[in-house]
Amino acid sequence: MAVHTISNQLLRCKVSEQGAELKSLASTINHEEYIWQADPAIWAGSAPILFPVVGRLNGGKYRYQGKDYSLPIHGFAREQCFNLHRKTASSLTLRLRDNQQTLLLYPFKFQLDVTFTLNKNSLSVTYLVKNLGKTDMYFSLGSHPAFTLPLSAFKEEKCSVLFSETEDCFCHLIKQNLLSNTVYPVDIKARKLIIKSNLFAQDALIFSDVNSSHVTLLVDEKPRLSLDIGSNKHLGLWAKPNSPYVCIEPWLTTDEQQNSPKALEEKPDFICLAPEKDFSNNYQINIH
Repeated sequence: MAVHTISNQLLRCKVSEQGAELKSLASTINHEEYIWQADPAIWAGSAPILFPVVGRLNGGKYRYQGKDYSLPIHGFAREQCFNLHRKTASSLTLRLRDNQQTLLLYPFKFQLDVTFTLNKNSLSVTYLVKNLGKTDMYFSLGSHPAFTLPLSAFKEEKCSVLFSETEDCFCHLIKQNLLSNTVYPVDIKARKLIIKSNLFAQDALIFSDVNSSHVTLLVDEKPRLSLDIGSNKHLGLWAKPNSPYVCIEPWLTTDEQQNSPKALEEKPDFICLAPEKDFSNNYQINIH
């Protein structure tokens, strides 16, 4: 699958047509890499796009107009081949349209554009979803970028996530493949969460209705990068246990719970998009 490169004076970015997945964001000055390099022995992803659902559906299925459909965790966009729609030296847009495969899983005609734009020390990732059908379209959207951590700092527990605002010291976990009904304590002190080797021993930490507009990844108490979460309501943090990276994931919705409605039209926080209308969302990575 083709990989496209854009760059400016400070950063170089590589994006695969497979899933429109961000594969690399590196300094053009010292060549330092900021994106997890998808080690298949640990986790083979780097920044999958979550569409048209985020996380797990209850029973792996939803119902639309009386028919049940199955969707895998995080939907199907990450498995699809996007086409190059537009490219400049510092920006590119990849496009996915409905096809025979997607219509079996999701009976809507749509267009999903993902635009990657470099501006000085920042990379913005913008989604534009358009409803190409004749009925309302229901969907969610999320991002799953993984950031590499310096190995020595990770082993010495000198990496942390700093929230821009005060957050509740509780989060949801994944229990029996669904979002927990209860919340669990998490060790946030002075808006900072230390990334320990066992932090994700029970899977992702899921923060609902976050107050923060951005989070900063600290190494040795110094900012390495920050991520602006855009208009997303929820934030997931995840990595394989004892692995030197962290995923900082802005989401429109979360995994489902036992009592989540089956009907697609009734799912909380899902976007309802009228025919020929579009919806935009984004996040931004700022290198410090």
